[in-house]
Amino acid sequence: MDMKTRYVVKGIHMEQTITSVITIATGPDGKITKVEDKWNGKLPDSTWTSALRNLNSVTVPLGVKVPKNKEEDRAMGN
Repeated sequence: MDMKTRYVVKGIHMEQTITSVITIATGPDGKITKVEDKWNGKLPDSTWTSALRNLNSVTVPLGVKVPKNKEEDRAMGN
């Protein structure tokens, strides 16, 4: 999956746009086994990039709910 994300740090008006290539690997059971998010074609190598990636991994689950089973998925309207 290709994705473009714009990060803005309010107050100091710092902005950065990251183009990501995301690879998702699944096991024989269909469950996700690995997610690789390459920013600008490579894995992070700086403190700033690692901090943004960590922030993203903490904040996204707050707004995105993944159902645990089919019943929960149906209850969510899917």
